[in-house]
Amino acid sequence: MGIVRFEKDDGAVALGIAEEEKIVSLEGVCSSFSGLFQLNDQKTALQEALQKGRRYARTAVCLKAPLDRNAAIFAVAANYVQHAAEMGVTVPEHPLIFNKLYQSMIGPDEEIVFPPYSRQMDYEGELAVIIGKGGFAIAEEEAMAHVGGYTCFNDITARDRQWTMLGEHRIIDWFSSKMMERSTPLGPWIVLQEEIPNPHDLRLQTRINGDTVQDESTALMVFKIPVLIAYISSRVFLHPGDVIATGTPFGVGGYDKKIILQPGDKIEVEIQKIGILTNRCRAQI
Repeated sequence: MGIVRFEKDDGAVALGIAEEEKIVSLEGVCSSFSGLFQLNDQKTALQEALQKGRRYARTAVCLKAPLDRNAAIFAVAANYVQHAAEMGVTVPEHPLIFNKLYQSMIGPDEEIVFPPYSRQMDYEGELAVIIGKGGFAIAEEEAMAHVGGYTCFNDITARDRQWTMLGEHRIIDWFSSKMMERSTPLGPWIVLQEEIPNPHDLRLQTRINGDTVQDESTALMVFKIPVLIAYISSRVFLHPGDVIATGTPFGVGGYDKKIILQPGDKIEVEIQKIGILTNRCRAQI
C-alpha cells in the first residue's frame, strides 16, 4: 500500500492511497503523515478509506514529496564501503549525519533544478526511512518499532561544490552541495513498514536515461537502520513523519564514472518492494 501526498486541480493538497490508476483520498482520516502514524488503528482506518474514500484519476492529480512541511530530514554520508572508497575516504567510526531542507525536496515527476553555480550535478539513489513513532534516546533493539515506512530518495549533489577550504583543511560544504532549492526527489509514495519485513535485503537501482548506473543491495549498508535511529535520537527527538535517508551505494557519477547530469536527463531510482522514483533535470531559469 503506497501512501501519497497529492495536489488536486484546485491547488489543495491531501494524503491518499495509490491504487492502480486511482488515488483514494484520506481526507477526513488524516491530513499529515505525522497524523497518519499516530492513528490508534491505522490499518482499519486505511481499509475504511479504501472502501469509502473519494477516488481521483492519477492523471488528474500531481503527486508531491511524501513528507510534512515540519518534518526533519536527516541524511547519512559514506554508509557503503565502496561508495566511501570511490570518494577517496573511509567509512566513519560512527554515522555521519547532515540535514536537508524542506525547500530542497520535490516529488515524483517534478523537475530537478540545477543551481547556477554548479557545473557538475550528480545523483545518489537511496532508501529512505520514515519515522512512525517518535522518541528520544531510542535503544537499537527497539528502533524498528519506531519505523513507519519506506520510500525512495535521490540525494542530488553539486559535486563541484562539495568541498571547500577552511584554512589548510578541506571540509564538506553541505549547504552549497546538498541543500539546493528544488533539487532532492522523494517518493513516489511511502510503503508501510509491515509490507517490508527486511529493509536490509532490497535491490536498489539508479538509471540515467535508461542506463543502469547503480545496482546494489541495502544489505551492504554499514550502519543499519536500528543504529541510525539510535544514533540520531541520541542527539535529537525524532518525530512521526521525520525522514532518514540511509546513504547511497557505489556508482555515483562524479568520480570514476565521470557522468555529469545534463538538462533533460531522466533519472530513475528503483527500490524493490517500493517502486520507481522518476524525475527529469532542468537548468536554472
